[in-house]
Amino acid sequence: MTFFNNRSIIVDAYREGLYVFIHMKNKLFMNFYSGENLIKEIIVADDISAEFDVLIRDNGEVYCLYESIGYDLKYIIIKKGKIIKRERLGDKRAKIYELNIVNTNKDINLFYLKKSSDYMGNIEIWHGLLNNNNKLKEQEIVKTGANNIINPIRVLKTDRKILIGYYNENKICIKSYDVGSKEWEDTQVLSDTIQDKLYLNMVKEDNYLHIVYSQYKNENLIIKYIRFLYHNDSIEKDIEKIISNESNATHPLLIIQSGLLWIIWKESINIYSRYSMDGGNSWSSIYIWKDSKRKDYLLYKYISNSIKEGINLDHTFGTFYPDIKFIGFGELENVDKVAQK
Repeated sequence: MTFFNNRSIIVDAYREGLYVFIHMKNKLFMNFYSGENLIKEIIVADDISAEFDVLIRDNGEVYCLYESIGYDLKYIIIKKGKIIKRERLGDKRAKIYELNIVNTNKDINLFYLKKSSDYMGNIEIWHGLLNNNNKLKEQEIVKTGANNIINPIRVLKTDRKILIGYYNENKICIKSYDVGSKEWEDTQVLSDTIQDKLYLNMVKEDNYLHIVYSQYKNENLIIKYIRFLYHNDSIEKDIEKIISNESNATHPLLIIQSGLLWIIWKESINIYSRYSMDGGNSWSSIYIWKDSKRKDYLLYKYISNSIKEGINLDHTFGTFYPDIKFIGFGELENVDKVAQK
């Protein structure tokens, strides 16, 4: 069937319901479910660019921040499926990309990219701090070289830090923000090869940092996996492995479920995956998921304010609402094995 690349977010709000946000053209749609029943389907914004993100505050409010088509930042506060406030945040600015928001203590952290004005094709990574009085303080944290494409940043929150994964040309880099001191640490280069890379995903578990990305090989794309030892703020490469066959392997994801580490990716319209039972030391066969052949699906960002034992999930492929079903991990039903070449 068809993969739709619309930015889409699922918000699992404990005891309140399930929100599904989908951007289409200049509109942001929101579906609100209580149990299995659709309670409300509304357009929450009709002036949105491609950039928005969502988080859940401690009081259960859903906070949605988006960039308007006029390049303003605007926010919407939603409670139990009802919009209780909407407002513009700050003045007009340059176009932004890869907007991510993260809640820490009493602050909302904004992370986004901007094209540099130095005419060198560089990309700037910016960090904004939004306090309870909606006062926004922003700063550029790093300038990176772009290889003719704006690659994504990945934002990972740990107990006391926020990690930003990004590309500087072909180098994969990490920048760490100390939540307590509100200070940025020096950039660490994790991977430095001459091959062009696309996409980026990472997950942290115990003393390991797992990273996946697409890399060009013989004019094809493969999925590469690297495991790093991450302890006392030091990061050291531990394992590196090619996960996929040479093809058009894109959009790699990392999910941990019930002790299994899954790597999921897309080739053409099909979803493939492999899993590791020992944290990345060894890997299963490659599986193709038949639902990706039969059903339309999206790439969802997943946000929850409840602790679910045994699962670490922030992005997943899934079918369209109202019958949302995650694809690429879990029980090996409706799958076929694929030979590794």
